[in-house]
This record gives sequence, structure tokens and C-alpha cells, in this order.
Amino acid sequence: MGTICRYYDEGLGTSVSRRYLKNLDDKIRELKHEIAKYENKIQRKNLAHSSTSSQQETHELSEASVSSGCFIEANRDSYYFGPGSVISMVHSVSKVLNLNSETNILSSIDNYTSFPQIKVPFDFSIIGNDQSRLLIENYLSNIYPVFPLLPESFFHFEVMIRNYPSYEQLFVLLIFLISAAHLMRKRVDFAYIKIMLQQKVAELMKEKLRDSDGDTLLALVYYAIYEMLDPESGSPVWKTLSLACGLAEKLRFSNTGNEGPIPGRVCKQVPRVRLLKVLYELETSVSLCLGRPPSIYFSRIQIARLEIDDGNNRMIFVELTNRIDLFKEIYGKISGCPVCWAETLIEQQLETKSKSTQWLTACSLLTHSCSQCERSSFYLNVLQSCIEVIKNASHKFQKFAPLCFWIEISNVTLSLLSLMVIAKLHHEVLKDPPFQGKIIDAISTGKQLLVRYSTFWPSSQALLSFTEFALESMSVC
Repeated sequence: MGTICRYYDEGLGTSVSRRYLKNLDDKIRELKHEIAKYENKIQRKNLAHSSTSSQQETHELSEASVSSGCFIEANRDSYYFGPGSVISMVHSVSKVLNLNSETNILSSIDNYTSFPQIKVPFDFSIIGNDQSRLLIENYLSNIYPVFPLLPESFFHFEVMIRNYPSYEQLFVLLIFLISAAHLMRKRVDFAYIKIMLQQKVAELMKEKLRDSDGDTLLALVYYAIYEMLDPESGSPVWKTLSLACGLAEKLRFSNTGNEGPIPGRVCKQVPRVRLLKVLYELETSVSLCLGRPPSIYFSRIQIARLEIDDGNNRMIFVELTNRIDLFKEIYGKISGCPVCWAETLIEQQLETKSKSTQWLTACSLLTHSCSQCERSSFYLNVLQSCIEVIKNASHKFQKFAPLCFWIEISNVTLSLLSLMVIAKLHHEVLKDPPFQGKIIDAISTGKQLLVRYSTFWPSSQALLSFTEFALESMSVC
């Protein structure tokens, strides 16, 4: 009697009362009721216009479903996928091709449905000197150049893990975990080590999250890198990045006028700007794959104030900001034709040497059609962008397995689905010999990549199955 029930909320990072949770449930129930009312109105409107041609109806349905994204239910939770995400594009392709498919089964792209974890007791002695050295060398050769955080000077090559200072052990284990997840694709013997390390790291991370210092931020960024590399990690990377962005804001980490050291004994070995760049890059890439604006943002004025010695690093900040601006402006509220608006925006960015694959950002507008853009070459630019994305992914995969595994799968699948929409709505491209060969080759290569990816990430089999089902219905490949 008189006991107050409290629960821990991971998103808020604090305890909340049962009353708070009940109020949230009530609000969710009210919102679902409101959504149901609007859905009924849309259905009645569609019935009222049932006399229109089937082609026009398909355009209206697919455009309405993609332009604002979509919700799906998974594990008693609702997930929102905005425009430009794989899930919203699956929804669009289903409408355009008149397919009966449940997008709920594809929730693993966000929810990381994984196999039950095998319990492995942690034992320092399992990782011998030779394995430790190989894990460090693999990290420095293949992972550090992409995510330049803790440098070679951090390691003590002749020291066993157990002999590192206690405040450094978590970071050694995190680096070993990332490196083992990368190596196990070629060396099966590292799979056991990866499982053992992941369970130990997850245990240590729970304790580390009680702190709010720079070391905790660095640990979260490292764990997000691991989740990007190992899709079967068991948790969504966007949650880890959300915690990292929240902590960075709390530490005023992105304050361009504060370049001094931040609290923490390990993070001081990583320049503030370098850690910020990795976090900004990860958060932007993941958020845009989900069709959402990222949690952190740097204006061009803020970037100009950052103390960056390397011009290439400054350019990376600028390109990330350009991607965010492009996404917000394309899918923001505008008057007039969204395709014409997107063309203007992308062409302006291309003048500043942005990547031509930026056209893929606007893929959700492929189903739009109006008198203003009927002669537009927008879909041809998106087509070229899709072909280039698949070609680049294939070249990279021939050399090494992707580090940002989750993003690679999203981009390749999005390109394949976009090619299907273009082929369906613009039949003439399949009759034009130059385009016909490129499209068929890209679709064939994209399918092969998804097959290979699914060997590393069994949960992505749902994306492969849907892609094959859609292609069979079109009789393209």
C-alpha cells in the first residue's frame, strides 16, 4: 500500500511514473482515433472518384502514401518511415504495381529483428596475443580510416586486455567488438569472439550510461558504429545515435565557441571536431534513410566557425548540411509542382560539386504527375542516380564488405525500387536500347547484392523477397 510504481524510460534517460505512462497511452489512443477518422475520409473520397481511370487512381494512391511517409506496426510499437525511406518506397511500389504486400513484415529494416542470443561467458584468456594484435591491426587498417576516433597511440600492443586501466577497458572491448564483427565475415573463428564481446560490452554500456561525460559520448558513437557493421546486433542504431546526440547537446559539444576539453579521460585523445564529424555523419545518414531529419544540424555559419585544419573535413560537414537542407526543402510545404522544385534545388547543389546521387533523395516524387512537369527529365536523372548507386555499391563490395552495412542495404534497395517505379510509369525507357541495357544490368546487379547482403543479415531476406516478387510481376528480370 502506498508504493509508487516507477519505470525507466530509455529515451528520456530517467525514471517516470505509472501515471506518466498511462497519459502517454491515452494520447496514443486519441491520435490513432484521429488517424482512423482521416483514413475513413480518404477512403470515401477515393470511392467518390472511382470513375477515374485506373492509371490516374494508381498515381493518386501512391503519391498520397509516399509524400507524407507511412506508419507500420511492429512488436506493439508504431514506426514512422518518412519520404525517401525504403519502407515508404515499398508502400509506393505496392500501389503502383497493384501488389498485395504487408509492409509490417519489413519492420526489421528499423527494428533489427535478430536471432536469439547465445549466452557466452566472458573470458579474457579466449582472446590471445595474436588475435588481439590482428583485431587492432584490422581496426587501424580498415575501420579507423573511415571513422578516425581513437588512434594507434591509444593501444598498448604488448599488454593484455585485463591489464589495461579500468577506464580504458570498455573502449578496447568496443574496438575489438567492431573489428571482430568485420573480421568474422572472412574468419568464422571470430564469430564466437564477437558474440562474447557483444554481451560483455552491452553489460558495461549499461553501467557507462549512468555517466554524462565525453567518454560516454565516445562509447555511444563506437557502439553505433558496431550496430551499423553488425545488423544482427539486436537493437536499432537510431536509438543509440539518439542517445549520443542528446548527450552531445547536454555537453554543449557542438558549441562552436567552446573548443576546450570536455569531461572524460579517454575522449581527450580524440579531437572534438573529429568526434563531432563522425557523429554528424552517422546521424545524418541513418536519419535520411528513415525519411527523418537528423537530431543535430550545423548551418554554414557554424561550420565556418569550427576549428578545422583539414579542408576535406570541412567539406564533409558542408555536404552533410547540403543533404539535410535538400531533404527538408524537397519534402517541405511548397506551392506548385514538387518535381520542378526538386529539380531546381538539386541542380543548384550540383553546381557546388555535390554528388550526382543526390537525385535519389527525391525518389518519392517519382509518382507525382502534373501539367508542369510532364516534359521534365526528372525521372531520367533519378534513373541515372540509381544506376550509379548500385554500381558504386558493387565495386565496394568486391573489395570489402561495407562498414555501414545498414545504409548500403537501404540505398541499394531504394535504387532497385525506384527503377521499378520508373520502368512502370515510363514504359518508353525499356524500349530505348541505351537505357534498357543499363536498367536490366543495374537490376540484376542490385539483386545479386541483396542476395549477398542477406547472407550477413538474414532479416533483410524480407526486402529481397519483396524485390523479387515485384520484379516477377513486372517481368523485367
